[in-house]
Amino acid sequence: MKISATAIRFAVAGAALLVMSSAASAQYQRIVLLEEYTSVTCGPCARAGQNLNAIMATYPGRTVSVRYHTNFIPNPKDRFYEANRVENDARKTYYGWVGMPVIRVDGTTEPPATNRTEVESRVTAQMEIESPIRIDVTHQAIELSANEVRTFTYTYAFDAAWQTNQMYAVAFVQDDFDKAVMQAGYSPRPVSSVDAAELAGYAARAAAPNPTTGTARIDYTLGRPGRLEVSVVDAAGAVVAELEPIESSTASGAVSVDLATLGLPAGVYTVALTSGAWSWSDRIVLVR
Repeated sequence: MKISATAIRFAVAGAALLVMSSAASAQYQRIVLLEEYTSVTCGPCARAGQNLNAIMATYPGRTVSVRYHTNFIPNPKDRFYEANRVENDARKTYYGWVGMPVIRVDGTTEPPATNRTEVESRVTAQMEIESPIRIDVTHQAIELSANEVRTFTYTYAFDAAWQTNQMYAVAFVQDDFDKAVMQAGYSPRPVSSVDAAELAGYAARAAAPNPTTGTARIDYTLGRPGRLEVSVVDAAGAVVAELEPIESSTASGAVSVDLATLGLPAGVYTVALTSGAWSWSDRIVLVR
């Protein structure tokens, strides 16, 4: 989608709306877009994905990622690619990707994806560059200023098997000429709650650090004061721990989950937050 006569592309992934404002003299803190070209059938991609997760956890609120999947080998097939072939292939063609893993930082640079130091160095360098654009992803309105206001509508059909309570909308402005991303943003709550008025204002951020040797922190926001229940589920689906419920009288807070103190062995666990009709979960990798 083009904006006026510029060479800027407006892109949204998810069922949400975008609020974007810009002014010639204004400068805003940059959110760095990290795009990964990957596959579950590619061995080195696992290392690149871990690097990306670690960087995201180190710079919460300043980074956002979108991951595009393909089939590295014909079998076994990458189910993420199979579920969204058209858009995955389109992004591959747009950048001219010929190998993987690849992590592209703000559309222009591709540091070695398996080298966390080099990727993080490029990310921190980008964060130092202010943007002339501010992006707020919401579910209510779209504004394009300083002198113009337009409304964009984006719809997306969710597969019944997708976990929409863990899906967020991502938006970015990109120059089609040199592919530089000028600014990025993401929704403060899952797209699954767009049309649920009773869930307005509820959200949680991904657990960090992840992987962890013991404790992981989850920041949350509640739409209204109430009880927050926290449980830990193992890979087999069994509830292995239930934390003391939190009686929250404030809009936001944080919960620390100490998997080591719970005496759990290394592995993958799901931490679930529940408050009234709202529920949220995230997978945490416990390492020793």
